Amino acid sequence: MAIEEYFSKPIIEKIATNYYKNENRLDAHFVGKDYDVAIIGVEECINSVENRSCGDAPNIIRKQLYALQSNFKKLNICDLGNVKGNTAKDTYAAVKDIVSELAEKNIVSIILGGSQDFTLSIFNGLKTRQPKLNVTIVDNKIDLGQDDHDFHSHSFVSHLLNEKQLRRLEMLAYQSYFVPENQLDFLKKHNQCAVRLGMVRANIGQIEPIIRDTDLLSFDMSAIKQSDSPAYLYANPNGLTAQEACQLSLFAGYSDRIKTFGVFEMNPDFDRNHQSAALAAQMIWHFLEGLNNRQKDYPIKSIDAYEKYIVQQEQLDENIVFYQNPVNNRWWIEIPNAAGEKEIYACCRQEYEESKSGRIPDSWIRYYKK
Repeated sequence: MAIEEYFSKPIIEKIATNYYKNENRLDAHFVGKDYDVAIIGVEECINSVENRSCGDAPNIIRKQLYALQSNFKKLNICDLGNVKGNTAKDTYAAVKDIVSELAEKNIVSIILGGSQDFTLSIFNGLKTRQPKLNVTIVDNKIDLGQDDHDFHSHSFVSHLLNEKQLRRLEMLAYQSYFVPENQLDFLKKHNQCAVRLGMVRANIGQIEPIIRDTDLLSFDMSAIKQSDSPAYLYANPNGLTAQEACQLSLFAGYSDRIKTFGVFEMNPDFDRNHQSAALAAQMIWHFLEGLNNRQKDYPIKSIDAYEKYIVQQEQLDENIVFYQNPVNNRWWIEIPNAAGEKEIYACCRQEYEESKSGRIPDSWIRYYKK
């Protein structure tokens, strides 16, 4: 099946607003062929828990997105339209096939949801092209569900954890009053990590290395506080700010590994003055800004091209090896896995400095023998 047959194509000229009447507006830069980025709408929400109208979000986000200015001279962007399927099962399969084909062509996909359970379909599409995948999910809760046989937007993570090709899962910005201890224990049992909202907000710069390693970032808009993003039935007073959501999106764009960026669960029925739609559009804009300014670092470039630092760590009774790109001051750390092989993880300079003072780096604790 040709990829074009999966879509009911929106007409960009009718969707775009007219806030800026000049040729530098984002929608004026869309191309039909030889593109680097593909925007895809998913209007399906049958498996969203109490947030069914989120399926109406894609075109509403587009109205805000196409009004923004384009500064992305290195990117050719195409909107493939909205995925069409007679059933939810059809749409899951279509998203999987579309993402897989785009990944094969090294085209980054941006998914406008729709419900967040499509994260699993995206993963299934990417895994056909890559043996091991790193996934980052931004959410105020951990969607593990209660029953392994049930599948919906609040249970898809448990299905994701059963995937053999999942190398690493990072849950960012969860709020403890929404997450029972047994869920955190379950993640730990599966050697996966979760970072509380407070830790994300305390030093958001230290989240960049986590996202730098990701292949797929799935962003639930409920992770953003109500005053900044009201478009959710159970929007919460606490959460990420709009600026922090855009910062995390920018980090995702900077990643040289990123294949797909998805924004989910925005419910237009609860939006005020298109506030959440505008924020979702600006998050995508920041993601594009990051893509436009990627550094082509590791893993595109060999880790041996960087400066190497060896630190004797007495607590571990072995050396820790760090690498630095002196051009942009990005850092990586070498950590042994369960098989005794050395793996490379992104880290920050602070971890190098802490290691020199005798402290075990956070990344080592998170990923040692993972």
